Amino acid sequence: MNCKVTKIYPLTERKAKDWRVFKSQQVIIMPESEFESEFPSTILLTLNPEFEKHEKVLNKITQDSVYEFWLNFRTREWTNPETNQTSVFFEASARKAADVALANPSKADDSSLPF
Repeated sequence: MNCKVTKIYPLTERKAKDWRVFKSQQVIIMPESEFESEFPSTILLTLNPEFEKHEKVLNKITQDSVYEFWLNFRTREWTNPETNQTSVFFEASARKAADVALANPSKADDSSLPF
């Protein structure tokens, strides 16, 4: 899915119980179908820089640039043992990300056109 990055949040680090450090970065993306919408929908997307395929994009990602994202969606339920109230958590993450201009140089550069 081609999406414009509309906001980039700082890289965050979390420590697990075994003291391993997990890094993640969140970005707000707008799907291509929403570019011309008066009230565009956006998605909060989590990128994991420890995946090599994300690291290449994260080092160069810029606001207002268009990238191609392959998305994963995950929902988890958790029941609070004290109140017995169930909460649902939703997360969108990218399993792959690529710079559209680099992936499709003919679309980004009109000088290669034969006319």
